[in-house]
Amino acid sequence: EFKNVLGNLLSDGSIMCIPVAGDLPPKCGVSGVLQADFRLATLRLTAIASFSGFPQITIPVGKAPGSGYPLALGFIAAPGNDFLLLDLAVILEQAQKADPETVTKMAKAVMEKVKSQSSSKT
Repeated sequence: EFKNVLGNLLSDGSIMCIPVAGDLPPKCGVSGVLQADFRLATLRLTAIASFSGFPQITIPVGKAPGSGYPLALGFIAAPGNDFLLLDLAVILEQAQKADPETVTKMAKAVMEKVKSQSSSKT
């Protein structure tokens, strides 16, 4: 059923944008519970394409302010629309070179929106 819903969302050539990690990675030495929570949150995002069989591309979009951790976004398209993802990668690469600050802000906004939606459901 999930595959059908996703297919309907992307059937018109739309591309879904998602963060590729549930949060910043836990620091070394934190409890196994926190590590497991991070892995589960990340798996919930990264498994969408794997379980549906849809193409996905992950694109680096900058670094997180303060920590310097790399930021990336994932983009998912309907089966057969792999070329749309490759075209998007080229466009984002050009945008990153022209205005890296704006691309990083876009990535942070997507990640914050997903985090707020996730926390409101619990």
